[in-house]
Amino acid sequence: MIELRAPELQFLAAAVRAALGTADRGTWPRDLDANTLVAAAEQHGAIVLLDRVLRSSGAPDDVVTRVRTLARSQTERTLVLTRQLRVLLDLFETHGITALPVKGPVLAATAYGHVGMRGASGDLDLILRAADLDRAVAILGDAGYQRVEPAIDEHDHERWESEAHLLPATAAQGTLVELHTELIGNFYTAPVDLEAVLARCEPRPLFGRAVPVIAAEDLLLYLCLHGARHMWSRLLWTIDLAALLRAHPAFDWDALVERATAIDARHRVALGLHLAAELFDAPVPADVRRCLSSSPRRLARAAALAVQRMDAASRGEHAPGLIARLRCELAVRETHDQRATYLHRQLAPNARDRAWLRLPRGLGWLHWMLRPIRLATRYGGRGHEHAPPRSTRISLAVVIPTYRRTEALRRLLASIEAQTVTPSEVLVVDQNAPGFLDDVLRETRVRLTRVMLDQPNAAAARNAGFLRATSTHVLFLDDDEVIGPEFVAQMLDAFRRHPQVRCLWPIVHFPGKREAALHAWQRFHRRGRAIAGSSIFPVNRAGSGGVAFEREYFRKSGGYDDLLFAFGHMAEDWELSTRMRARGMTIWSDASLFIEHTPTYDGGCAIRTAPYEEIRRASARACMFRQRIAAAPPFRLRLRDLVPIARFSLLSSMGRADARRAVLRHPLWHLRMIADARSESRELLARHGARYSDAARVDHLTHADVGVVAEERAKAAV
Repeated sequence: MIELRAPELQFLAAAVRAALGTADRGTWPRDLDANTLVAAAEQHGAIVLLDRVLRSSGAPDDVVTRVRTLARSQTERTLVLTRQLRVLLDLFETHGITALPVKGPVLAATAYGHVGMRGASGDLDLILRAADLDRAVAILGDAGYQRVEPAIDEHDHERWESEAHLLPATAAQGTLVELHTELIGNFYTAPVDLEAVLARCEPRPLFGRAVPVIAAEDLLLYLCLHGARHMWSRLLWTIDLAALLRAHPAFDWDALVERATAIDARHRVALGLHLAAELFDAPVPADVRRCLSSSPRRLARAAALAVQRMDAASRGEHAPGLIARLRCELAVRETHDQRATYLHRQLAPNARDRAWLRLPRGLGWLHWMLRPIRLATRYGGRGHEHAPPRSTRISLAVVIPTYRRTEALRRLLASIEAQTVTPSEVLVVDQNAPGFLDDVLRETRVRLTRVMLDQPNAAAARNAGFLRATSTHVLFLDDDEVIGPEFVAQMLDAFRRHPQVRCLWPIVHFPGKREAALHAWQRFHRRGRAIAGSSIFPVNRAGSGGVAFEREYFRKSGGYDDLLFAFGHMAEDWELSTRMRARGMTIWSDASLFIEHTPTYDGGCAIRTAPYEEIRRASARACMFRQRIAAAPPFRLRLRDLVPIARFSLLSSMGRADARRAVLRHPLWHLRMIADARSESRELLARHGARYSDAARVDHLTHADVGVVAEERAKAAV
């Protein structure tokens, strides 16, 4: 019997079984970590199925609302993909090209009964004949798509000749399109007869037109090989098998066994069916499982490795180490010849090795010796990759906290509307009185979602916006900033090209001060060398506005501190940066990426326009609080803490000369101000100290829904 280790994964699997109708609906365990569950459901593509059964399980209302919001976003995303797929099929049909969709909306409709029942795919996959590939690329090019280099694994270096990846001109038009001329690459199996697969397709009425649908037996074979190729790290791939088999009770098992045997893939198919049957009660006959796998012991070992990958993926470990990858791949090879062939192809030098180190013609044989070293460097030996591999399937959500600014927000939304590549999502977190922003949001052409908070708190607003975003990356913009028309395209390109970059802080400058800001970044913030061949370098902090995170990286950071902001109205970005560095997380900046910041526009920052006394008190409170929660042991101030507290409290937001004169003129007032901040911070931490008791596990995202009073889903794009 296969059993998932993490209790959150166990609950998620039980919820999926209930959603598929193979088990009763369970009850919400008291000690379940809701954040871990939601993150796991997102990672494993099961958020929509979880939403179907969560309310009846007795889960807390805030968790139900959060999951429903994410599920609704996934459904909306699927509908966008469905419209894009229909346009593509019509386009290819007009030019006489047969395109066979796999996965995505077609899989959702055929296996789950409705396109909205399965989580949104990251791309659209279409199978077509090799002779049609170049023509299809040209047709999509005329339709506004651009070809991009696929994110190819080390063992996939021949895929460029057999497939094409294309992105639409704007994200509003859809997502990445992958054109394939092979059902499964020949590296993984013996060649699959594509003409036979196309001949077995049946046209079915879907999306208001006749769509060629792959035969259930061929689709299951494809899904098993696809899951094995990725070492079954996502539950979604196993759920797809269970849903497909339940939707086809008259499944032709003999045909499946025959086709799996023809391409030397019996054991890989057996593993997929074994996982689907054990985890989600897929109706797989026992004799079929015995027929496909001649070694139950090897099958059990491969299943155990797959479960390890599922658990690791839930913890954010996206890629296995070299040893783990080899163990998984060798476990699903059926004969010694297949394992030897796999190892030979893994260790054979390829074009990337030759580009990594160019050797004279007579020394080319050295690449055979260097190849294992490069693989170990890339995949980190027994551990995980130093940076998770990232494909071109990334998306960007923009989160905009806004308070008492209308003209500034208009400017920012206009700059987003002018982007050459539009963000996947725009979320405006409204901290104003009801109706204050109605005119601004009604006028804009940007497709957006509004989240309303009952109290202004920039840190809480950013966290609330993040939790409602579904994209792979999130960009936080302040409402007094403006971005250039290429900004989103450049940022996505930076994340694509440099997988190690998971937090990116562009150069933020005042109008006309771009070069001065870049100089300041290089002088005061830079912490090391730039990435080779790029303008991206590590920095010591990230600001509150303009910073972008990979989704799981921000979740790992714990989010912005809403208590700190409520207490001091500043320094939450400094505190987050300090916390990230303590957790071994790296912040990067890009010397070619700029954001214009106009703090005096449309009223300016409340803290900057407040009376002098309020600015000084806020500075003292913010720094006092930050020093306390970063202290070791927590909350205990030492003598050496007084220097940064005094310096930050007295000099923040003021010139040194002005601050010096003010302190000399009223020294006792300033000392009393710092003493008051010390007393007030002690009282606040006496109430909320439990949140900071374990510095390594501080998580402000747990409280991010407090104060959210309403949400308006994305309006239709104009």
